[in-house]
Amino acid sequence: PTPPHGGSIMGCGASVPKPAIYAEKSPAAASETCKVSVVLASGRSLELEVRPEETMTSFRDQLAVELHVDLGRHTLKLLCDSSVLEASEAMAEYSDRQLTAIIEKKSVAKLLQPELPGNQKYSTEGVLASNGCAYFAPYDASAVVRIVPEEQRVEFMEPEIPGEKRFLSDGVVAGNGCIYFPPYGAGQVLCIDPGKNQIHLLEPPLLGRQKFMSRGVLAADGRIYVAPYESSRVLCIHPEEQSVELLEPEIPGAKRYMADGLLAPNGCIFFAPCDAARVLCVHPFDRRVELLEPELPGPAKYLGTGVEAPNGCLYFAPYEASKVLCINPKEQGVQLLNSEISGSRRYLGDGVRGPHGGRIYFAPCDAGSVLCVHSEENRLEMMELDLAGEDKYVAGGVLAENACIYFGPEHCGRVLCVDAAKQTLQLLEPEVQSDAAYSTAGIL
Repeated sequence: PTPPHGGSIMGCGASVPKPAIYAEKSPAAASETCKVSVVLASGRSLELEVRPEETMTSFRDQLAVELHVDLGRHTLKLLCDSSVLEASEAMAEYSDRQLTAIIEKKSVAKLLQPELPGNQKYSTEGVLASNGCAYFAPYDASAVVRIVPEEQRVEFMEPEIPGEKRFLSDGVVAGNGCIYFPPYGAGQVLCIDPGKNQIHLLEPPLLGRQKFMSRGVLAADGRIYVAPYESSRVLCIHPEEQSVELLEPEIPGAKRYMADGLLAPNGCIFFAPCDAARVLCVHPFDRRVELLEPELPGPAKYLGTGVEAPNGCLYFAPYEASKVLCINPKEQGVQLLNSEISGSRRYLGDGVRGPHGGRIYFAPCDAGSVLCVHSEENRLEMMELDLAGEDKYVAGGVLAENACIYFGPEHCGRVLCVDAAKQTLQLLEPEVQSDAAYSTAGIL
């Protein structure tokens, strides 16, 4: 059952009976003990003896011991007639009354030691491995970081990785349990073997700077495919052979692809273009690379990751392009949806698919509205947001169990809540005072 003030309740089973309403009673004499009855969300009830002068705080501590509740990790609230008891209230007022106990787990954040020196140390998302540890590839740091959650321990893995601006693409877990990161400024693909707690740099070395920015995609053939940024060819990583190759043909231009690729139901992988002229399609089983028509003019067209809709199509919100990109994998077709979106630097964060009707949501970077794609009708809805400024939201959102999607703010100062059930927007309090506050997606 949901408590009157909202939040979660520990326990399940029978409904919590409503507290009975009693006539006013005089407080028991200080020398006497009184009994207080407590019922839990599970339906379990218990009765404790207390001194009338005891406060709610003292009684709560006694109740926590009885229930084996760690108050360092949980909060324990007591309610009577739907009102939360204050810490200083005397328990004599509740003699022979029935109280309801609400147990909630605390959210706790802390900074782990040791301190990590330098700036722009790690720019990729961490990857949770099968051994329960999380791994981060270095950007301007020189070593891979391994976090052991059970021990709240942080450690650096050897050897150090030479170069600068080493890895910017997020890692991918392959079928062998290893994690692979394509290089940005580093010279080789990084492989982390969680089972052996080792790292390897795969041969052969790859020339150039700013080689790959998009996350690789694990295909059905067990290989990982990565679209090029300043590299000129698609990268193919062979986990079983611990080797890499660059696929033909060369793709003309520079700053070719930045958005993460999407694996379609037909087994092909699609990448929306940044400065490249056409959508990239990789056919994994014959390791064939295809550039789809038509040509799409302009720089920095699509930077955020798209979303697969229930109709099987892939949708990408525009950054410097003016229209939403729709890729139909089954027909190998590329379409720009009719509605033109004004401005520039429109949408940068990844899209989020809502729980209802195939709707997809993108939070605005410099655009003035939240973008909602109604995929079943190939129609756009601009949800007006009373919020000016640049770089408002640059990261993807998180779909919560209440059917709302939450986006952390970059420069705008308020968390954005999209209620996908009601099709409404809300800017949540409190205001975030820091500039450039949150540039990564949250985690549910």
